[in-house]
Amino acid sequence: MTKAGARGGEGAAEIGRDVAVALLDGLVDPVLLADTDHVIRYMNRAAIAHYAAGESLLGRSLLDCHNERSRAVMADVLEAFLGGREEERLITDDGKSRIWMRAVRDRAGRTIGYYERYAPPLSGEGAARSASDWVARLGLAPHPEGGCFRETWRAGETIAADALPKRFGGDRSLGSAILFLIGPGERSHLHRLAADEVWHHYEGADLALHLIHPDRRHEEIRIGPGAERFQATAPAGVWFGALPVDPESYSLTGCTLAPGFHFEDFEMAGRAPLLAEYPEHAAVIEKLTR
Repeated sequence: MTKAGARGGEGAAEIGRDVAVALLDGLVDPVLLADTDHVIRYMNRAAIAHYAAGESLLGRSLLDCHNERSRAVMADVLEAFLGGREEERLITDDGKSRIWMRAVRDRAGRTIGYYERYAPPLSGEGAARSASDWVARLGLAPHPEGGCFRETWRAGETIAADALPKRFGGDRSLGSAILFLIGPGERSHLHRLAADEVWHHYEGADLALHLIHPDRRHEEIRIGPGAERFQATAPAGVWFGALPVDPESYSLTGCTLAPGFHFEDFEMAGRAPLLAEYPEHAAVIEKLTR
């Protein structure tokens, strides 16, 4: 929709559109909305400033603003949106900017277009500032294993101890979830839990999750846009730790457990004992222990 269109209508609908436009115009990063024919219908103030042609792009094809390779990628992403196979994809990460395409759907779930969202590159001082900004904006605090976290959900119901495996040693919440950020140069040091933990990637560099299994296998799982995988599970009883693939960047993730997290179910690894038990994995152990 154009700015004029966004401010049209009457009553609650008009107020809703005005609020939406005000929120988008308040963003520091460019946001551009196109329909399913790639025609540009809305640009926030940052987008108008970003493109040399400015507001004159409204009503024109977004494909005209991209090279042949990008046009092919955008066509492929839109097809995935129309087929309901994806909601968002990182289409550009060239060290100068990162650009996402995200589906826009009506209340019936039909794809009516998409928007492009820009963000600064993940490198050097910019990444460090971005990590600090996330910590402040999300209210994160230091975690004993490294990184910063905040619990965002804990189920109100509990599971009785006698209904759980003996390793839990008491009643537990049905489940819990946290936001977890590993900043530049930081890591989640090796530890293990009594419950399976599912990791979700939200923002920043790809994350490398390292697992040392009881059968002595070392496994590395990467999650994030570059890995084209956004979830990974650390099974109960497995030693695991994590760090951003790019050491100058950060990874913003989430972790979900069922039963819910309890510090009695959390064990940090000691470097010397783990090296004695798994000497073949010395490089990983030394990197991910204190």
